[in-house]
Amino acid sequence: MEFSLLGPVAVRTAHGDLPLGPAKRRSVLALLLLQANTTVPVERLITALWEDEPPEHARTVVQGHVSRLRATLADGGAHTHGVELTTQGSAYLLRLPAERVDAHRFEELVRRAREMTGWRDAAGRQGADADPAAGGGSRAAADAVPMLREALGLWRGPALTGTVTSPPFAAAAHALEERRLSAVEALAYAHEELGQYDVAAAVLHTEAVAHPLREGLIATLMRALYRAGRQSDAIGWYHRTRGLLSDELGVDPGEGLRRAYEEILRAEAPAPAPRAPRAPGGAPARGGAPGSAPAATPDPRVAPGPGTPPGEAAAYGAGPGGPGHGGAGQPGAGGQPPVAYPSFDSAPTAPAAYPPADGYPAAPHPTGEGAPASYPTAGTPVGATADGGATAGRGGANAPWLLPRPPTRFRGRVAELGALTRLVHASAPDESPIALVTGPAGVGKTAFAVQWAHQHAAAYPDGLLFADLRGFGEREEAPPVEVLRDFLLALGTPADRIPGSPESAAALYRSRVAGRRLLVVLDNARSSAQVRPLLPGATSLGPAPGSGAGGAPGAGPACVTLVTSRSRLDGLVATDAARPVPLQALTPQDGVDLLTAMLGSERVADDPDAARELVDLCDGLPLALRAASAQLTARPRWRLARLASALRDEQRRLALLSAEDTGIAAALRMSVARLSADDARLLAALGTGFDRHVEATAVAAFAGSDPDVTLDGLDRLAEMHLVDEEATGRYTMSNLVKLFARDGKTGGGPARPPGTPPAAPPPPGD
Repeated sequence: MEFSLLGPVAVRTAHGDLPLGPAKRRSVLALLLLQANTTVPVERLITALWEDEPPEHARTVVQGHVSRLRATLADGGAHTHGVELTTQGSAYLLRLPAERVDAHRFEELVRRAREMTGWRDAAGRQGADADPAAGGGSRAAADAVPMLREALGLWRGPALTGTVTSPPFAAAAHALEERRLSAVEALAYAHEELGQYDVAAAVLHTEAVAHPLREGLIATLMRALYRAGRQSDAIGWYHRTRGLLSDELGVDPGEGLRRAYEEILRAEAPAPAPRAPRAPGGAPARGGAPGSAPAATPDPRVAPGPGTPPGEAAAYGAGPGGPGHGGAGQPGAGGQPPVAYPSFDSAPTAPAAYPPADGYPAAPHPTGEGAPASYPTAGTPVGATADGGATAGRGGANAPWLLPRPPTRFRGRVAELGALTRLVHASAPDESPIALVTGPAGVGKTAFAVQWAHQHAAAYPDGLLFADLRGFGEREEAPPVEVLRDFLLALGTPADRIPGSPESAAALYRSRVAGRRLLVVLDNARSSAQVRPLLPGATSLGPAPGSGAGGAPGAGPACVTLVTSRSRLDGLVATDAARPVPLQALTPQDGVDLLTAMLGSERVADDPDAARELVDLCDGLPLALRAASAQLTARPRWRLARLASALRDEQRRLALLSAEDTGIAAALRMSVARLSADDARLLAALGTGFDRHVEATAVAAFAGSDPDVTLDGLDRLAEMHLVDEEATGRYTMSNLVKLFARDGKTGGGPARPPGTPPAAPPPPGD
């Protein structure tokens, strides 16, 4: 059970969101969450809901809302998650583990990043509660970036959406929004510490558009642009902001904004050529152009001046509404500390843009001497700048980044990764290639696609889009119009301008990506029809940024699409020239390497024969090997041979390689669920009546069916990678699929034996 305040107020469970009812009931829950583990007087709730005009029976209405919330939470299994809503005299107490509230997780991630770096805010000042011993530097900044990215990824829209529109709730939302903006500025600062000035500018650009009068933010963006070698863009932002301040407020720019402008004009802060990011701890010192003498330069961040809006320079909630700003209630009992969130004492803020989770750029494309830089910015017409000027576009500013994090301890697949790179490299100039990554359940298709995408991210400066199409899972598959809406929002299209019809949305999407250098990952597709509306048009921009470096495509097209599926998607190959990149089981050595990465070299080296046997018993599937590693991790005294012995028992193997709804049995269950009833019966017959290798004619005779009908059924099973056609009319089935089919567990794998701990969740992918 998770509670959301950073966006629509919601309670999320494994079975979906709980129904919270009308706005006032959501508002009661929001206020209790803002003061979690602290008693909240009824009078405070009444004041927040109705201000000075409460109804005659306001107390009764509040009691009714609390009663309904208590019942709703109980129905969602609140007691199993340590959540309890109690009455304390004339007050209410919502007791829960603080980490179940997204706002608390956001604060914790930001705090950890701050402590790790000895944090200075966007103005270059030491944080008030920073650890003096923290060393900062590029290594700390590199560690802080994923924390800040994860923190910002928790936001799903304006804070406290769905609550009443009273000043107290608007003030609380404003305080949360200030903290989000501080975290955005901190993320940009961290990228600057790594020398990634283009990325810092991209991070700040979206917020600068949404907050055009936030002078400190604009000044920080100006310096990032200047240090990225984009002096004209930096100066353009100053003039644009000065005009807005004059037209809308009748004031001149404040000291901080003026200082940034003057430094750029006087060239006090040298603008080094943008660099590709270095490994953590190895970022070169900032300086001038190659070969120039080191120069003493002012700090690139902006110190807030008299014109800086209140609270703007305070990183991570310093000042009113910041951490430690307590509420009016009393600490709650039960061992849970009070959770301090923003108080209701600030003015509302303007609407802001909220990038999706992981939506902030993570790595700039290589630039500098000899590297092309004339690629259009996402959301800007080709050949035009953000302010309408006619100049070469630059990728990275406001480019969406929707990729999941890279898979952990990814091993093997060297040949397949190279094949995918060559496929993209060999595309025709007027073609936007479609790579189709296929393979059986558990083979690691998603992890493979995400790994390749991260390796080649620098070649796609206009953005990386990712969508889980949910083709094989518990939830219904994602309709194309839903994915198109998410993509269009990420590309900067206002929500009210996105068409409702799939055809119109697809046409607008193709228009928005035309001429952009994008990578689109469509994961877990069920059918070709689901994928086609999400395909871009076919245009090319010539050589890709960073071509020839680090294995990136040398002459890539404008847009590359990676599709992953358990199905072969033959229709996509036939009509859209998709090029298959099939994945098979890991080689024995790659499987052992994965076990070594998961368990440590000493443990595997102590039992090498058992390690190879484990790879064989897991059919070389990464998901099965990770589940086996989780079993061994939970039992540090077990030798590998002991688990191998347990897995030899075919009655227990699927149970040991599964964990609740995660694992091989669950993955196979989702594949079988997509079969017709006839094909499911055919698979069961293969599991019970034959060895791993079967002839189509023998299956037809066994089933008493027409040979052609049986052959068609076997072909459909092969299309779903449940069997393999090793020769004409001859098929083979993996051991794990055979066990699953033989046991007839099409609704799920065998239950775990008592005392068997769940396996660790797999990396991104199936």
